[in-house]
Amino acid sequence: MRYLATSDEIVMLTAITIVTIVGGAVLGLRYKEVFILAPAFLFVLLAVIGAGVARGAGIWAIALEMLVATTALQLGYVGGSAFAVARRSANRTVSVRTLYLLPTRQGQDRR
Repeated sequence: MRYLATSDEIVMLTAITIVTIVGGAVLGLRYKEVFILAPAFLFVLLAVIGAGVARGAGIWAIALEMLVATTALQLGYVGGSAFAVARRSANRTVSVRTLYLLPTRQGQDRR
């Protein structure tokens, strides 16, 4: 009886997922345009196909890895973009110290 996935396939799928989520997050932090995902998809798909063929994986295992990799890349990009927007908006907010005119450290101006 064959299980749906062997432990090697699960390890490979987990590694692909983690790498593509991190890669998508880096792209989301760095680039504001969503069009950067097109060449990233091409690179990821070619890498997944190459790794699958080199391992001797079946067509369905490669198809599943391609689906997981592209989904993880998109989720990473969305997460990285959201973090970048939150970081930019946090830099523009007023701090509590200036809002309530709390005592400042010695040598700083009160506003």
